[in-house]
Amino acid sequence: MIEKILDVNKIVGVNDICVQLNMTEVSQKAVELLELYKTIIAKESANDENDLIHPQYAAMAVFQAAKILKQKSSKAKIMSFSNLRPTQWQHLELRWNKFLTKYYKETSDKRQRLRVGESNEGTEILKSQSCVENKKRLASSVEDYEQWKKRILEKAEEQLRHQLNEQEDKLEIDKENLILGM
Repeated sequence: MIEKILDVNKIVGVNDICVQLNMTEVSQKAVELLELYKTIIAKESANDENDLIHPQYAAMAVFQAAKILKQKSSKAKIMSFSNLRPTQWQHLELRWNKFLTKYYKETSDKRQRLRVGESNEGTEILKSQSCVENKKRLASSVEDYEQWKKRILEKAEEQLRHQLNEQEDKLEIDKENLILGM
C-alpha cells in the first residue's frame, strides 16, 4: 500500500531513463525504436507472451538509440535500469542488433533535409505521411488482436473438449469396474 503511494515499484520508461542520464535528445528515437520492436515482436510471436513493459526493453531502446545517434552513453548506467545480469544484457543486445539490421532502416536523408531547413511544405508532407503510417499501425494492431482473440478462443475450446473426453472416458471405465465388481 505504501509502495503504491510512493511509486516505489513504478515501471521505468524510456523518458525516465533519458532524463536521469541527461540524454533527452535520444528520447524520441528510443521511443520510436521501442514501439517498432513491440509491434514486430507482437506479430512474430503471437502465441508467445513477452512482457514488453519490462524495463529491460526501455533500457535497450535508449542504448540502441544512443548508438544510432552516436551519443556517448555509459553502458553500465543504462544496464542498471534494465534489472538484468550482464549475460542477459548481452543476449538482449544481440537480439536487438539482429532486429535492427532486419527491420530498422534509417531514413536519415529526409531528417537531414528537415534539419537543414527545407521548406515548410516538406515538413507538412512528412507529418501527414507519419500520421497515415500511425493509422495503418493502429488498424493492423486491431486486426492482430482479433486474430489473437480467435486463436486463443479456439485453443481454449479445444482444451475443454479434450478435458470433457477424458472425463467421459474415466466415467466409462468406472462404470465397467462397477459392473465387474472391481
